[in-house]
Amino acid sequence: MDKKFFYVSSVPKSGQTILASLLHQNKDICFTPRSIVLQMIWELAQIKTYSILYRNFPAAEAFDYAVFNMFKNYYDKLTDAKYILDRGPWAEPYNRNLLSFLEDKPKFIIIYRPILQSLAALMKVEKPNLSCSVYKRCMSLMSPGGDVHCSLKSIKEIIRNKEDHIIIHYKDIVTDPVATVKKIYNYLGLEFKGVRTTNLDPYEIKGIKYRDHLFDLIPHQNLHTLRTDKIDPNVEIDVEKHLPKDIIEMFKNSDVL
Repeated sequence: MDKKFFYVSSVPKSGQTILASLLHQNKDICFTPRSIVLQMIWELAQIKTYSILYRNFPAAEAFDYAVFNMFKNYYDKLTDAKYILDRGPWAEPYNRNLLSFLEDKPKFIIIYRPILQSLAALMKVEKPNLSCSVYKRCMSLMSPGGDVHCSLKSIKEIIRNKEDHIIIHYKDIVTDPVATVKKIYNYLGLEFKGVRTTNLDPYEIKGIKYRDHLFDLIPHQNLHTLRTDKIDPNVEIDVEKHLPKDIIEMFKNSDVL
């Protein structure tokens, strides 16, 4: 089956697990975890720069064919779905260059939540198990190379370069999930036939589930835990309760949307 790929740039705790559960009600859609394929392609691409063996015999066409077909091969094995929403900072300049080998005109989905809200929601989950201060953890996330920094940069590049994209806001996912899913269906080119917003299924792909206790060496209990009976429409979180004042002051103007 030929698959169609869409590239998701998102910030933490922006409703992605809820959205994935809603979208996965359609077996033709696969909303991925953070993209391991992007990391695989990125690391293999470094061989062209640093490998003595490659520089000794630079068969570029054969190498690129092998690397970039890995993307399709991975998803052929992972899922039977036709529409793949691959989640990662694909629009960062280096990643965007890699993506150009896969797609002439890629389509992006931005999933967004105000940054202080995003950080506060993440710290609410992480704080009980952090081995460092909340301040240090937030600085790591927001510094160049950090997860949130990379996500923001990718989102900013999508908008700046006027890439083909839609924007999904966290508040819309939790307050009007039906309209939000319909918007995504329209972008995918699918007919919308409704979606169930109660009795939701936990996130998994072919029986594979998150192992959050291994992620980032921090036991992320409940990071991807989904309330299954209904979607809580509560949008706001008490930022001052979960973030130090220095972090609030430092990143209060960091939003790109």
